Amino acid sequence: MKKFISLASIFLITACAGREPMPVQTAAGADYDRSCKSLEVEYISNNNSARSKIAANKSSDEGDVALGVVGVVLFWPVLFAMDTKNANGVEGNALLDRNDHLRTIADSKECNVSAWPPAPAKYD
Repeated sequence: MKKFISLASIFLITACAGREPMPVQTAAGADYDRSCKSLEVEYISNNNSARSKIAANKSSDEGDVALGVVGVVLFWPVLFAMDTKNANGVEGNALLDRNDHLRTIADSKECNVSAWPPAPAKYD
């Protein structure tokens, strides 16, 4: 019975290791009807959100490395606390994909995209 409870606890802990990513859709139906200014405002907002999400995920990755070392060397159950789903990285990359789409639309409308800030690097 104690083994069953221990195994059940491990499975429950594993299920909590990181949250599920909820990426934005790349395209929305009304994107082509938007003004140049509206596209730019969302582009900049997405850049800022993507930058912070990707930075948070990289920081989490560094913590996962430390947990991995501790888990292998000292106490293996700590391995279940690692964030293996990379939700922030996936969401940040989805925002950057959306920005690519918005920029394509802006180019087709001949908006002045030269003043738009460059996109941050994607999470890899």
